[in-house]
Amino acid sequence: MAAINFPSSPSNGDAHTENGATYEYATSTTSWLKVPSTWINDGAYVYYDGALNVGIGTTTPTNKLHVVGTTLLTGATDVTGDFAVNTDVLWVNASNGRVGIGNTSPTTALDVTGTLTATSYLGDGSQLTGVVTLTDTQTLTNKTMDGVALTGKVTEDVFVVTGTSPELDPANGTMATWTLTGTSTPTFAASWTQGESMLLLVNDGTGYGITFPTTLWNGGTPPTLATSGYTIMSIFKVGANFYASHTGDFS
Repeated sequence: MAAINFPSSPSNGDAHTENGATYEYATSTTSWLKVPSTWINDGAYVYYDGALNVGIGTTTPTNKLHVVGTTLLTGATDVTGDFAVNTDVLWVNASNGRVGIGNTSPTTALDVTGTLTATSYLGDGSQLTGVVTLTDTQTLTNKTMDGVALTGKVTEDVFVVTGTSPELDPANGTMATWTLTGTSTPTFAASWTQGESMLLLVNDGTGYGITFPTTLWNGGTPPTLATSGYTIMSIFKVGANFYASHTGDFS
């Protein structure tokens, strides 16, 4: 029988094929073991066709252990290396301890791509960011809310408009007061979006007057400003147009 030229300095599990036979190196015995060429059950191992892969429910295993069918594991299971369920349904990165659900590149301890449903959380939540709760006084900025029922009072910001050519912007406050200091020509901020509105209270005790930008007024023309107290106007945007209504005067 010809001598077999095994590789030098092998590692555990290395395979070597020569003269039609396959051998696997085992560090536990520091020797090369011949892999049977057909299925064999010796009470501890099952080998298939010399390919060093184990198949259960399949005759063409593509990995060290390839199971087709339901698997029942009783007892602790120790996985060394990354762990995946259907590629990215569940992914455990062994090198950094991160878990991805719906992705294979988690950037935090638990990284979920998709909607998360939970019945409860433990802890006081003090380290959470980007979470809105309604159990305390909150400032909601750029939040979309649907079907909201409000109980109690709603407090609006009251913005003080100044100058003779101000930019009217509901982002500054949906209610604004303006005491004229001269003949005025305001503009509408470019940031107005459809559905936004503001209530404008104008004090024109000196009779300066205002020339508004293009606005569709109820009655066709802007109101004549009262010379005492406030003239109240509601301005809102629908589509690309600005509309305004003279609510009344308070003297």
